[in-house]
Amino acid sequence: MKYNHSLLYFISFSVTIFLSAFLLFQVQPLIGKYILPWFGGTSFVWITSLLFFQTLLLAGYLYAYLLTKFSLRQQLLLHSTLVVTIVIITVLLFSHWNSPITPGVELKLPETYAPVIQVLAILLISVGLPYFLLSTTSTLLQKWFSVLPHKKSPYPLYALSNAGSLLAIISYPFFIEPFLSLQNQGQIWSLIFIILCLLLVFCTYLSFRATERSRGIFSPQAAQLKRSLHSSADSVGMTQYRLWLFLPAVSSLMLLAGTHQLTQGIAPIPFLWLLPLGLYLLSFILCFSERSFYKRNLYAYCFLLTIPVVLALLTQPPALSIFVELVLYTIMLFSCFMVCHGELFATRPPTKDINAFYLVMAFGSVVGALIVAIIAPIFFIGLFWEFLLGLFLTTLIAVLVLIKYKNSFLYRRLDFGLRSQKEMTVFLIAVVSFFFGIISIALFLEQTNNSVGVWRNSYGTLRIMQQEKTDTRCLLNGKIIHGCQPLAESQKMKPTTYFGEKSIGLAVDSVREKTTPLQIGVIGLGVGTIAAYGQEGDTIKFYELNPLDVELAKTHFTYLANTPAKVTNVVGDGRLSMEKELKENNKQNYHLFIVDAFNDDAIPVHLLTKEAFALYKAHLAKESIIAVHISNTYLDLIPVIQKAAQYHKMHVIFIDVPPANDMQSRSKWAFLAADKSLLTTSALNKAKKDKPSRTDIKLWTDDYSNLFQIFKY
Repeated sequence: MKYNHSLLYFISFSVTIFLSAFLLFQVQPLIGKYILPWFGGTSFVWITSLLFFQTLLLAGYLYAYLLTKFSLRQQLLLHSTLVVTIVIITVLLFSHWNSPITPGVELKLPETYAPVIQVLAILLISVGLPYFLLSTTSTLLQKWFSVLPHKKSPYPLYALSNAGSLLAIISYPFFIEPFLSLQNQGQIWSLIFIILCLLLVFCTYLSFRATERSRGIFSPQAAQLKRSLHSSADSVGMTQYRLWLFLPAVSSLMLLAGTHQLTQGIAPIPFLWLLPLGLYLLSFILCFSERSFYKRNLYAYCFLLTIPVVLALLTQPPALSIFVELVLYTIMLFSCFMVCHGELFATRPPTKDINAFYLVMAFGSVVGALIVAIIAPIFFIGLFWEFLLGLFLTTLIAVLVLIKYKNSFLYRRLDFGLRSQKEMTVFLIAVVSFFFGIISIALFLEQTNNSVGVWRNSYGTLRIMQQEKTDTRCLLNGKIIHGCQPLAESQKMKPTTYFGEKSIGLAVDSVREKTTPLQIGVIGLGVGTIAAYGQEGDTIKFYELNPLDVELAKTHFTYLANTPAKVTNVVGDGRLSMEKELKENNKQNYHLFIVDAFNDDAIPVHLLTKEAFALYKAHLAKESIIAVHISNTYLDLIPVIQKAAQYHKMHVIFIDVPPANDMQSRSKWAFLAADKSLLTTSALNKAKKDKPSRTDIKLWTDDYSNLFQIFKY
């Protein structure tokens, strides 16, 4: 009978913890993708979301820690009340929103609020309560599990929890996103959440029944087991608390900074957001399992060996394929997580302090996230210095771990006549600090070379470079040029880079043959190069998400000031701004509408959906062209545009313009028009490229998109 009870406890608690962790991490990409269009599709949404989720996880751990100060009977009663309350709210929200976790855009705060504040507010309203409940489940159930009459340690349940989280991360891009709309995802998630709440109530009942059977909290046998578990380790000291704080802070910093580096430095595409998070969770599974897979020498040396290559990629990126770079970053990040979490598990306390352990650990994770999401955009101007900080701190940890254990190769070889381990520690910290100091200086010099200035905000890093060879001034976002302007007075209004006369200029000429003056709308400002095509009487309206871009285009470039056309700048997401104009009966009647809103090579998916093109059409004049800039290193956007054109019964052609000179970049454009004659001018017929149509791509909508299908590699 005791065996049956033990098995029932283990299965019930394991299933509940596993499902809770699965839902906890399944909702992150779901809600992140849902609100992404509200903020222009930029990666800061995901970074801020991670900050929110880690902060709420800390709140859940704090709740669990404080709750366990009560008697077990009181804990069960209070937590059951919380569970029932959140279930009632979830059921009620089914009648107000499309799903209980997908609110309408009306909940978005005004643009006067900082973007980070807007994202945090929306996440709190939409998923705050259910996520808080989920965040309490693992640590609270582990605590209850530890006092039940059995002989099992609760720590493997934490590994099981991370296994559920990892399954959620892996399954979302491959099995959830391609087959379910966002609304369906939200509805199914909410239904499973309610089922989980029933399981929570059942686990509460099992715990309550166990206390009743023992006429108190513990039976004599359980009390003896509890005492043995609690006395199995020394009392927790301040050094342990510092490590519980420091190690998760470094791993969290590297999680977010590594995500930034992957999306900005290699392939700025959203499904790479999940790779570092998956590695992060996998390291927890391996380190916290009953049989730890953490090998100090292996992972510490592995991390140290990748550091020179990663730093080389930062200072002078070599001609490596995307997959080679991805493998290098994967090895580096995974080794970092294993070192941090392996050492964290080595300092774990007895079960009486398990809640304090998870609470301090969660606080450290929040500290790391705050550095990347809040502090770095304000104080770390220019490059993503927080990534270099994370590399430096992890290198210190790896080196100190190796010299701490006398069987390591490093300890045996790096003697240098030093008399104590303390002297060796100080010496190696000095060497690592000097090395990273040199790297920082090299990065700073590379960043400031030929630079007019470097700026950073939540939307990324903007840099203005003066190129002496071509006598031009260029604006860069990360590594991608967002426009250049010649400095010679006679050339200042010449369109350059992706906007040459043989590319977008062909669309301008086509519509100008039909009508004049022109109404031109543009999503994405850059340096305002499109204004070079403006003539007297024309009106050009730029929709630009990043207010810093607008400021730099006005103060460091002269396209906007010198064009004879009337120019208007609208700050905010272009699609939301245009939807607002329609609601106010303010149709723009554009003759040419241009979509050029790429942040690095990342594409704002919400600007390429069925609903987005319907909005563009609603703002068009009778004879007009929609021009979409589709130059992209990693994604083939042609089939996406083809499907949208087919659905809206529009004609479409594609042009691929080779670089004509140092001032003209290679550019690819898609031109769509209801009037076929606009796309059949002699110049366009000569420039257009025949592209084979793909029928395996499903029409993108606000509820469905699949980046894997159009990945070039």
